[in-house]
Amino acid sequence: MRLAVADGELEYTVAGDGPALLLLHAFPLGLFMWEPQVAALAATHRVIRFDARGFGGSSPGTGPLTMERIADDGAALLDHLGVDATTVMGCSMGGYAALAFVRRHPRRLRGLVLQDTRAGADGDEARAGRARLSGLSSPSRASVFSIPSVSDPAHKDGSNR
Repeated sequence: MRLAVADGELEYTVAGDGPALLLLHAFPLGLFMWEPQVAALAATHRVIRFDARGFGGSSPGTGPLTMERIADDGAALLDHLGVDATTVMGCSMGGYAALAFVRRHPRRLRGLVLQDTRAGADGDEARAGRARLSGLSSPSRASVFSIPSVSDPAHKDGSNR
């Protein structure tokens, strides 16, 4: 399924019935990475997942991809589906986005599951690794995937530097 959001479209799926669970994928993967979890959880939960902008079936939109943007896209998808509150589960980059969801949409959060992620900002080595994976020519161009520290109040505006 597809959802039109500000300056783009998100590819998403919903499976099952029960309490909502929003799954946020790792870099450089997509919603497909959650297939085993969907199979296991759809019997008891409403499992919601989407491709972040520029991944899988979602258009890139304009501007940089920030964790705040992924969090806000998740909230827009929940609005579209009529979901007031959810448990958010994020893996790696999805964990960073889940932490952004906590900061930006705390009243919508029922629970938080973080997998293979961390709360600190990414360093030069991590940015260079993403640049190689994404085919960008230099680590500085990978700043669109830069992860701010969740404990740094300077990043409350969504900046990624």
